[in-house]
Amino acid sequence: MNMKIFCGLTGLMVGVITTLIILYFAAPSILFIERESRLGYSETIAAIHEAAKIEGWIIPKQYKLDVSLSKAGYEVLPVSVIE
Repeated sequence: MNMKIFCGLTGLMVGVITTLIILYFAAPSILFIERESRLGYSETIAAIHEAAKIEGWIIPKQYKLDVSLSKAGYEVLPVSVIE
């Protein structure tokens, strides 16, 4: 009986650890799609807004992170998060 519990717990731990390792390496490529735009920053933002409008989507908020970071004393290239 104790051996069955030990084997079961060992198998569970190996499965959890294996899953966590796979997620650690695979999650960044699954969660984010990064493509460099051939347009400039402002033109890219405008194109995203226009494409969303054409598809009938609503963009409730655009966060301009570079503005927030500059207020905190950091200097970064323009960056936005669009909801």
